[in-house]
Amino acid sequence: MEDYTYTTPPGYGDTFYVYAYDSTTIPLVSGSTYNNLRILINDGDFIARWWRGCDLYANISQGIQIRDYLQNPYWSANLQPFLQPSNQQSLLASTGWAVLPEKWYPDSGYIGFDLISALPNITPNVSGIGQLAFYGVRRRKGLLNDPQVYTYPSYEKVFDLQTTVTLPTGFSSASGGFLTALEVPDYDFECRRVDGFGGSTGVAATLSLTPAD
Repeated sequence: MEDYTYTTPPGYGDTFYVYAYDSTTIPLVSGSTYNNLRILINDGDFIARWWRGCDLYANISQGIQIRDYLQNPYWSANLQPFLQPSNQQSLLASTGWAVLPEKWYPDSGYIGFDLISALPNITPNVSGIGQLAFYGVRRRKGLLNDPQVYTYPSYEKVFDLQTTVTLPTGFSSASGGFLTALEVPDYDFECRRVDGFGGSTGVAATLSLTPAD
């Protein structure tokens, strides 16, 4: 198996980052198509490696076209996973799509995209709205890459943190995301797995974290 060591340009470091666009930005009208939307890049270059939004839970639109920093489209035709149902399509749409090869966007540039047949959440009293998210890294001069080497005397111990949240009235699988927060009370943690379980009146999410004591 070929060894692959990812390196950044000399003097630059990569740190994980997510750029997001939600359906309150314009706001979007359900069923409409929007061309030449954009997410501005600032405070360093951005390397996109994964995106999500055209699925039941992210709920931003039925289809999409994304462009690189030169405005070249990712695909020869619009991607419309909602209109091509299959087990494979459903799995890919629900978990996100890898960007291969990764796409570099310069500082002060933007990620351009079109949304085909928007699907914003229209249920009242629900905080989770349709959202398009790009996952990757910020690349900035004078920084170290993540993850950095932990230099303090420590050892690793598997530990779980749990929290219970109550979904708002009217929330459903088509309502988009739901934001909650879980405080890390002590020590440093590396989050390696997230599990969720619960009933119809609430959801308890289990976060499996590995702390450095």
